Amino acid sequence: MKIFIGSSSRNEINKEYLDLAEKVGKELKSYNYDLVFGAASTGMMGKTTKYFNNIYSYTVEKYTDDLKNINSKKEYILKTTFDRTKKMYKDADILLLLPGGTGTLAELFGILEENRSITNPKKYIIFNYNHYYDKAIELIDNCIKNNFNSKDIKDYYEVVNNIEELIILIDNKKSTN
Repeated sequence: MKIFIGSSSRNEINKEYLDLAEKVGKELKSYNYDLVFGAASTGMMGKTTKYFNNIYSYTVEKYTDDLKNINSKKEYILKTTFDRTKKMYKDADILLLLPGGTGTLAELFGILEENRSITNPKKYIIFNYNHYYDKAIELIDNCIKNNFNSKDIKDYYEVVNNIEELIILIDNKKSTN
Protein backbone atom coordinates (compact mmCIF):
# COMPACT_ATOMS: atom_id res chain seq x y z
CA MET A 1 0.00 0.00 0.00
CA LYS A 2 1.11 3.53 -0.73
CA ILE A 3 0.31 6.58 1.37
CA PHE A 4 0.51 10.10 0.03
CA ILE A 5 1.55 12.66 2.61
CA GLY A 6 1.16 16.31 1.68
CA SER A 7 2.74 18.96 3.88
CA SER A 8 5.04 21.95 4.01
CA SER A 9 8.55 21.80 2.58
CA ARG A 10 9.68 24.92 4.41
CA ASN A 11 12.18 24.76 7.27
CA GLU A 12 11.19 28.22 8.53
CA ILE A 13 7.91 27.07 10.04
CA ASN A 14 7.19 26.63 13.73
CA LYS A 15 9.10 23.67 15.19
CA GLU A 16 5.87 22.09 16.49
CA TYR A 17 4.84 21.37 12.88
CA LEU A 18 8.22 19.80 12.10
CA ASP A 19 7.83 17.70 15.25
CA LEU A 20 4.34 16.68 14.13
CA ALA A 21 5.70 15.40 10.81
CA GLU A 22 8.33 13.43 12.70
CA LYS A 23 5.68 11.87 14.98
CA VAL A 24 3.44 10.98 12.05
CA GLY A 25 6.36 9.33 10.24
CA LYS A 26 7.29 7.33 13.34
CA GLU A 27 3.70 6.18 13.87
CA LEU A 28 3.23 5.15 10.23
CA LYS A 29 6.54 3.25 10.08
CA SER A 30 5.00 0.12 11.57
CA TYR A 31 2.43 -0.05 8.75
CA ASN A 32 5.19 -0.60 6.21
CA TYR A 33 3.56 1.71 3.66
CA ASP A 34 5.40 3.09 0.69
CA LEU A 35 5.54 6.89 0.63
CA VAL A 36 4.19 8.97 -2.22
CA PHE A 37 5.12 12.62 -1.83
CA GLY A 38 6.04 15.92 -3.46
CA ALA A 39 9.77 15.29 -3.37
CA ALA A 40 11.22 17.83 -0.98
CA SER A 41 13.95 16.86 1.46
CA THR A 42 13.22 19.88 3.65
CA GLY A 43 10.55 20.94 6.11
CA MET A 44 7.80 18.56 7.15
CA MET A 45 8.20 16.58 3.94
CA GLY A 46 11.83 15.83 4.73
CA LYS A 47 10.98 14.83 8.30
CA THR A 48 8.59 12.09 7.15
CA THR A 49 10.85 10.48 4.52
CA LYS A 50 13.26 8.83 6.94
CA TYR A 51 10.53 6.50 8.19
CA PHE A 52 9.74 4.88 4.84
CA ASN A 53 11.69 2.18 3.02
CA ASN A 54 10.20 2.82 -0.41
CA ILE A 55 9.84 6.44 -1.43
CA TYR A 56 8.19 7.57 -4.65
CA SER A 57 9.16 11.16 -5.39
CA TYR A 58 7.04 13.44 -7.58
CA THR A 59 8.29 16.86 -8.58
CA VAL A 60 8.35 19.46 -11.31
CA GLU A 61 11.44 20.56 -13.21
CA LYS A 62 11.97 23.64 -11.03
CA TYR A 63 12.67 21.44 -7.98
CA THR A 64 14.59 18.50 -9.47
CA ASP A 65 17.83 19.47 -7.69
CA ASP A 66 16.30 18.30 -4.42
CA LEU A 67 15.90 14.75 -5.74
CA LYS A 68 19.61 14.11 -5.07
CA ASN A 69 18.83 14.52 -1.35
CA ILE A 70 16.12 11.84 -1.34
CA ASN A 71 16.64 8.10 -1.46
CA SER A 72 13.84 7.48 -3.95
CA LYS A 73 12.82 4.11 -5.28
CA LYS A 74 11.33 5.93 -8.26
CA GLU A 75 11.24 9.56 -9.35
CA TYR A 76 8.63 11.29 -11.47
CA ILE A 77 9.33 14.69 -13.02
CA LEU A 78 6.11 16.21 -14.27
CA LYS A 79 5.39 19.34 -16.29
CA THR A 80 3.10 21.11 -13.82
CA THR A 81 2.03 20.88 -10.20
CA PHE A 82 -1.44 19.95 -11.48
CA ASP A 83 0.08 16.96 -13.26
CA ARG A 84 2.09 16.13 -10.14
CA THR A 85 -0.96 16.13 -7.87
CA LYS A 86 -2.92 14.02 -10.35
CA LYS A 87 -0.15 11.42 -10.57
CA MET A 88 0.32 11.27 -6.79
CA TYR A 89 -3.44 10.86 -6.35
CA LYS A 90 -3.54 8.07 -8.91
CA ASP A 91 -0.61 6.19 -7.38
CA ALA A 92 -1.58 6.45 -3.68
CA ASP A 93 -4.02 4.24 -1.79
CA ILE A 94 -4.46 6.63 1.16
CA LEU A 95 -4.12 10.41 1.11
CA LEU A 96 -3.04 12.36 4.18
CA LEU A 97 -2.64 16.10 4.45
CA LEU A 98 -0.61 17.65 7.21
CA PRO A 99 -0.39 21.45 7.55
CA GLY A 100 1.23 23.24 4.64
CA GLY A 101 1.21 26.31 2.41
CA THR A 102 -0.43 27.11 -0.89
CA GLY A 103 0.83 23.92 -2.55
CA THR A 104 -0.75 21.82 0.19
CA LEU A 105 -3.95 23.86 0.01
CA ALA A 106 -4.08 23.25 -3.75
CA GLU A 107 -3.74 19.54 -3.01
CA LEU A 108 -6.45 19.77 -0.33
CA PHE A 109 -9.09 21.02 -2.75
CA GLY A 110 -7.79 19.14 -5.80
CA ILE A 111 -7.93 15.83 -3.96
CA LEU A 112 -11.37 16.64 -2.54
CA GLU A 113 -12.76 17.42 -5.98
CA GLU A 114 -11.19 14.29 -7.50
CA ASN A 115 -12.64 12.13 -4.72
CA ARG A 116 -16.07 13.70 -5.30
CA SER A 117 -15.90 13.18 -9.04
CA ILE A 118 -14.94 9.50 -9.29
CA THR A 119 -16.80 6.27 -8.61
CA ASN A 120 -14.38 4.82 -6.04
CA PRO A 121 -12.99 7.64 -3.91
CA LYS A 122 -9.87 7.05 -1.86
CA LYS A 123 -9.40 7.34 1.89
CA TYR A 124 -8.63 11.03 2.39
CA ILE A 125 -7.55 12.35 5.77
CA ILE A 126 -7.04 15.99 6.68
CA PHE A 127 -4.91 16.34 9.80
CA ASN A 128 -6.31 19.47 11.42
CA TYR A 129 -3.45 19.81 13.90
CA ASN A 130 -3.83 22.79 16.20
CA HIS A 131 -6.94 23.87 14.22
CA TYR A 132 -4.76 24.56 11.18
CA TYR A 133 -7.47 23.67 8.65
CA ASP A 134 -10.44 25.20 10.52
CA LYS A 135 -10.81 28.02 7.97
CA ALA A 136 -10.65 25.61 5.01
CA ILE A 137 -13.30 23.42 6.65
CA GLU A 138 -15.40 26.54 7.33
CA LEU A 139 -15.06 27.44 3.64
CA ILE A 140 -16.41 24.02 2.66
CA ASP A 141 -19.26 24.51 5.14
CA ASN A 142 -19.95 27.90 3.57
CA CYS A 143 -20.09 26.25 0.12
CA ILE A 144 -22.73 23.88 1.52
CA LYS A 145 -24.65 26.70 3.25
CA ASN A 146 -24.83 28.63 -0.03
CA ASN A 147 -25.70 25.52 -2.07
CA PHE A 148 -22.46 25.50 -4.08
CA ASN A 149 -21.95 21.97 -2.75
CA SER A 150 -24.32 19.46 -1.27
CA LYS A 151 -23.77 18.08 2.22
CA ASP A 152 -22.35 14.87 0.77
CA ILE A 153 -19.08 16.71 -0.01
CA LYS A 154 -18.18 15.84 3.59
CA ASP A 155 -18.37 12.13 2.70
CA TYR A 156 -15.18 12.48 0.64
CA TYR A 157 -12.77 13.33 3.46
CA GLU A 158 -12.24 12.76 7.15
CA VAL A 159 -10.71 15.13 9.66
CA VAL A 160 -8.44 14.12 12.52
CA ASN A 161 -7.08 16.43 15.15
CA ASN A 162 -4.37 14.30 16.74
CA ILE A 163 -2.15 11.26 16.20
CA GLU A 164 -4.52 8.93 18.07
CA GLU A 165 -7.43 9.75 15.73
CA LEU A 166 -5.13 9.32 12.72
CA ILE A 167 -4.04 5.86 13.82
CA ILE A 168 -7.66 4.78 14.37
CA LEU A 169 -8.52 5.80 10.78
CA ILE A 170 -5.40 4.13 9.37
CA ASP A 171 -6.19 0.96 11.34
CA ASN A 172 -9.76 1.01 9.99
CA LYS A 173 -8.47 1.38 6.42
CA LYS A 174 -5.99 -1.47 6.88
CA SER A 175 -8.67 -3.79 8.27
CA THR A 176 -10.95 -3.17 5.25
CA ASN A 177 -8.27 -4.22 2.74
